[in-house]
Amino acid sequence: MLRQIRSKIQNKLILTFTLFCVVIFSVVGFLNYWYTESGLDEELGKKLLAVAQAAHLQVNSELVSKLRRGDENSRTYRNFRKKLADLRDATDVERIYICNSKGESLLDTDEGVRITYAYPFLKFNQFEFDRALKGLTAHSILFETYDGKLYKTAFVPLFYKGEVIAVVGVQGSATFLYLIKRIQWFLFSVGAIGVLISILLSVYISRSMSTPINHLVEAAEKIGAGKLETPIKLETRDEIGFLGRTMEKMRSNILKRDQDIKTMVAGVAHELRNPLGGVELFAHLLNKEIPEDDSRKKYAGKIIGELDVMKKIITDFLDFARPRTPQPELCDLKKLVDETLQLLGAEIESKSIIFKTRFDVNEIFADAGHIRQVLLNLIENAIQSVDHHGEILLTSVAESKRVCIVLADNGSGIDVEHRDKIFEPF
Repeated sequence: MLRQIRSKIQNKLILTFTLFCVVIFSVVGFLNYWYTESGLDEELGKKLLAVAQAAHLQVNSELVSKLRRGDENSRTYRNFRKKLADLRDATDVERIYICNSKGESLLDTDEGVRITYAYPFLKFNQFEFDRALKGLTAHSILFETYDGKLYKTAFVPLFYKGEVIAVVGVQGSATFLYLIKRIQWFLFSVGAIGVLISILLSVYISRSMSTPINHLVEAAEKIGAGKLETPIKLETRDEIGFLGRTMEKMRSNILKRDQDIKTMVAGVAHELRNPLGGVELFAHLLNKEIPEDDSRKKYAGKIIGELDVMKKIITDFLDFARPRTPQPELCDLKKLVDETLQLLGAEIESKSIIFKTRFDVNEIFADAGHIRQVLLNLIENAIQSVDHHGEILLTSVAESKRVCIVLADNGSGIDVEHRDKIFEPF
């Protein structure tokens, strides 16, 4: 049982701490990669748009729109192509081209591309290309070619007399993103190392926490089994140490209570039960001997009745040794006090005691039998404490969600040396 508890605690701590670290490393790594990639992707798009705008300024829109198939060797074509090639080399982009609204080439920095060549890759950037035809700038998302390289293209409209006559396309290679992938693998490696370290730390922390908890579990099992001789010793100053000290106090109190119960039960059994049985036997014999019309018959009955009361008291003492679970219910406090006074009426009258009551709250939620016994003990002690013509006052007041019952008298009180022992039996 103890091993199962120890294993469960350690496993939960290790699993919780490890999952926490895995989640933290994963979220931080993902966000870091995503923000870095998104930021660099956006910067590349802005760079390509700027290059496309510069390309727009390097060419004459009217002359470009008049280029036809076979003009590849013309002076105008070669001049424009050289300007775009110089811009390409200066800005370190992959390719600059100009195409008409049908997606057919008018000018391209790549050799071998002839005028009216239809660019097949434009269908993958149709949305951005259409935006450029509407007079807006746009750049595509990253796409990977068949050779495994990442590319991005920016589109800028080419205007002539306020109308879009062509589109400038600038294609750039996202080589920097390969560095990001290396960073991703680096983050993954760091995360794996971090998780491994977190597992080792969680094992250490779980053991440092589970060891004192195991001591408490062992102590609780011993207390549950009635083995109260072994003290609970925990040196830690944290909450577990506080719990250990509390359990030690509980163990001491239970041990002391058991000793008190044994003392009380032995005292009741030897000092009262045996002689009381003899008195009860003779009382019943006497009751049988007395004729029904004899006036002494009622005195014998009174003796038997008082013996029943004493037997009830002894039973209550035994209930103290085997505490009865309280059965709370709504009770009439005044009625409970009156029933108690009926039992003690003779003693009150013999000392001419003035007994007063003041009930600010009368209805209480409690075990009637327990409250009646408490009242009986307290009032009897008060009667014994006061002199003739003494005064006893019983009041009940509401305190928050509780009812406080106060019994006060003008008697001699309890000696100082006995006040710490008022809850000890006898």
